Amino acid sequence: MALTVGTDTYIALADAETYFAARLYVSEWNSALSADKEAALKMACKAIDRQSLRGIRKLTTQTLQFPRAYQRDSNVSLPSNLTYQNAPLGTSWAIEQDVPQRVKDAQCEEALALLKYGNSNRRRLQEQGVKSFSLGRLSETYTPRRSITLLSPEAKEIMRPYLGGHRVR
Repeated sequence: MALTVGTDTYIALADAETYFAARLYVSEWNSALSADKEAALKMACKAIDRQSLRGIRKLTTQTLQFPRAYQRDSNVSLPSNLTYQNAPLGTSWAIEQDVPQRVKDAQCEEALALLKYGNSNRRRLQEQGVKSFSLGRLSETYTPRRSITLLSPEAKEIMRPYLGGHRVR
């Protein structure tokens, strides 16, 4: 079950290992088998691609949602390091040449969250639509979760510049 960058992942396993070597609190990542790490990275990539993203895919033939192109609008701040090109009819587009490092970082964070919490009782209850749970004097109330929401708060924050638009395939 090897990863294929550009097909089922934005980041290679070796690069994810480098990312986690510089991060605290990664015991779930470090103790996971390579096959589980790859599965978590694939699931995280799919979760990122299910988000409502600004812009469009750079190429209609690419499998994944990044790199992207954004119609230039002076009222909207775009991610940095984009190349601007004029399209027909004078429309200006900002085009990512490669997958942004932020997207790769977000994929790593989501993969870690999947390894940490992906199979927890809480997550399973939330996915089943349970709104509250009680056991003796202990009770929990869950906020309804949309299925396309990222599990990792860090990944959500990292992806913020790319989120919020209507995704065009």
